[in-house]
Amino acid sequence: MEKKTDVTTHKVTKFEVKTETLNGYTDAAKERLQGAEAVILNMPERITSATIFAPKTPALEINGVPVAHLGNIIGITGQMKSGKTAVNVAMAAAAITGAEVLGLAVPDVKGLNVLYIDTEQAGHDTQNNIYNRICRLAGVTDAPNLYTYNLRGYSLGEMIPVTAAIFDQVKPAFVVIDGAADYVLSVNDDIGARNLIAHFLQAAEVHNALIVLVLHDNHNTEKSRGHLGSELDRKAEAVLITQKDNDTGTFTLRGKFYRSAGNVDQVQYSYNTDAGWFEFLQYTNPNGAKIDKRKDDAIRVVNELYKTAGIYTHSALCQRVSEIEGIGHEAARKRVAGYVKMKLISKSLDGQYVQYFDENAPF
Repeated sequence: MEKKTDVTTHKVTKFEVKTETLNGYTDAAKERLQGAEAVILNMPERITSATIFAPKTPALEINGVPVAHLGNIIGITGQMKSGKTAVNVAMAAAAITGAEVLGLAVPDVKGLNVLYIDTEQAGHDTQNNIYNRICRLAGVTDAPNLYTYNLRGYSLGEMIPVTAAIFDQVKPAFVVIDGAADYVLSVNDDIGARNLIAHFLQAAEVHNALIVLVLHDNHNTEKSRGHLGSELDRKAEAVLITQKDNDTGTFTLRGKFYRSAGNVDQVQYSYNTDAGWFEFLQYTNPNGAKIDKRKDDAIRVVNELYKTAGIYTHSALCQRVSEIEGIGHEAARKRVAGYVKMKLISKSLDGQYVQYFDENAPF
């Protein structure tokens, strides 16, 4: 007697593997399984030594160190009033301008679309605290490539479809999802958390974007909040934590972990009551020592630059720094400005760049 079969198939897409559940085997089932094997063996998710990937493009830098890249997700976590919004707004402004804002840089995204989705505040607060603030930090009254949406009034079932539709129309390169927990029934919804993180991982790859997911911490602990926080820890390229020292009023942004970077400086900032916004204070190393820049690294790069050439044009200098450090042009341009500021290189009267020498030079 022919064995009973239970065969389930799904259309194969970039992110969906064809499945076959077989309780017993028939000739027809074997034929379908062979077809599935052919698809699986050639699906684009299979990785071999011959698989070709585009070079990683930095999408977030801290003191010149790339900590996140396009095509990935990262997390920003912290307790309430710990400075998360300041970081989110600063990153968006840095993405628009290509300049460093609050000690953060978003290279190679300038001119591309930036998306900010707020799920927590009222609409007028999103306008004042997010959109208008980003524009002011960027030095503009309006930013045509900044797309800000308030989805606070949407139901749970509407959140992902509406967000997916926004992504399809905006085609962003840099995204902030301010309120990731509003996309799941609860932060302890295991299935919802896995589906949500998978959705944003797919969106990051499809749109070649960096997606920042913002999540509150558990009270008085750095432990990730619920299954959603745990899933974010498992899949994100980096997770950063904001903290406030209530005694000094100093805010700190530091890495909980980085998958693509090693020793990364912390960012310290404070609220300036006169300016009505936050201002960058300094970088610190993980042990808390104050530093202005990584001068040892800068000296190393400058020495490497002038081993084979004694003079550079600005464009050639930026290109060479980009090659040595493996960074984008905008980040290289800022490095060059830093080298000049540290008096490691100098600009001649004819506009050329030479290595700086004096009796107090550190090399």
